[in-house]
Amino acid sequence: MKNKLIDRLKALFNRVFKTDSIRRIVGNAGYLVSAQGLAMVVSSVQQIFVLLIIGPAEYALIKAIQTFANNANRLTSFRINEMVVSYFRSYEEQGARDKAIAVYKLAGLLEMLGAGVAFILIWLLSPWGSEFFGGAPATQPLWLLFGTVVLLNFMLDSSRGLLQALNLFPVNAMINASQSVITFVLVLLVYFTKDGGLLDILMVYYLGKAFGALAYTAIGLKVAFRDWGPGWWRVRLGVLRGDLRGILNFSFNTNLTNTISMITRDSEALWISAILGLEAAGYYIFALSIAKQLQTPILSLANTAYPELSREIAHQRWAETKDILRRISRLGVFYSLPIIGLLLLFGKPFLSLVLPDWLSSYPLMVVLVLGFSFESGLIWNRVALLALKRATFPTVINLVGLGLKIGVIVLLVRQYGEAAFAWAMVAYMVFTVSGTALRAVVDIDQREKRDERLGTAG
Repeated sequence: MKNKLIDRLKALFNRVFKTDSIRRIVGNAGYLVSAQGLAMVVSSVQQIFVLLIIGPAEYALIKAIQTFANNANRLTSFRINEMVVSYFRSYEEQGARDKAIAVYKLAGLLEMLGAGVAFILIWLLSPWGSEFFGGAPATQPLWLLFGTVVLLNFMLDSSRGLLQALNLFPVNAMINASQSVITFVLVLLVYFTKDGGLLDILMVYYLGKAFGALAYTAIGLKVAFRDWGPGWWRVRLGVLRGDLRGILNFSFNTNLTNTISMITRDSEALWISAILGLEAAGYYIFALSIAKQLQTPILSLANTAYPELSREIAHQRWAETKDILRRISRLGVFYSLPIIGLLLLFGKPFLSLVLPDWLSSYPLMVVLVLGFSFESGLIWNRVALLALKRATFPTVINLVGLGLKIGVIVLLVRQYGEAAFAWAMVAYMVFTVSGTALRAVVDIDQREKRDERLGTAG
């Protein structure tokens, strides 16, 4: 009996970790998971202290301010990190070092421009945002103050993309873990001083984000100077002339997809605050933050799979590509099932004991965790299409998903309140994730069959 169990465990292990690619993905993800696992635990404990300091309305206001600044930054960033990973990796595989360096330089210049534009948008729109989303025009200075963090993100994504493309995931893990610990320590200081409030918590989040942005930029530039020499930035962008249109088209489409996703699933703090008010928004945002935190470790697989998928696809190794996708899906399912079980068994008793005033968030939490668990099983859906250079399709399906989500909210919000937002989020995720994953699988099958026909003809 014991031997049979061991044999089954070995067979299961081999089914998941058999290939070198998946071992590299999981190994690199291990660094991120260790950091993000720490971040998840630290953030959860940190959030308890935050909720003991401020109430639902103040919590919702802080999240709305953060979301407002983050969205302005994302709107102008053009997902630069994904462009760097995709094209830097491709040029490196081709031995085109100057082109790879030029991609990083181009990404940095575009991101600097984007950071400036993002702050101008925040400066212009903060009076409207503070009134429409925050319900209090007097809070406008807080929106503008936190918005200055986008200026510190002047090379955050380009440097993060470079570290991912070079498989320097332990460095990413170190930065993420340090940021989490710094933020947690600052929250504890606010809590134990006994006189902290909304402004103190907002500044804690500001300092944490500032540290992360500056750390990524400093280390990214250090790696560039170390690997390419002090004159790397003199490489002319003209070496990309023949590819520039494709690079910019890739960036435009990924940013358009990002913008739609930003509206549909990353702006909940803004929309629910505007529609239902800060009090109701606080409970929903808390449930959403827990659901996202529980999914955080599995997101590492998508980040570490992207370079591997780009490599396999660049070499047209379709069987290996499909094998990577299958194994990542298994890992996503193995991760999600225990999370769901623990939440159902212990979630409500834990909230009753530690945060009884927030117990009404529990049903929302269950719905959202189920939705994010579905996504975890197909966590590779978007990066697979990006590696295939199919950046347009996610844009289209997210746009359709946006219409679906708005329809669900309009139909249900009057009767079900914040629960309507939870079900709308789940409907959106199921539709977009399954549709994007299916498109990636069909595309890979078509390319594999095409190559087989060409091989047979040859």
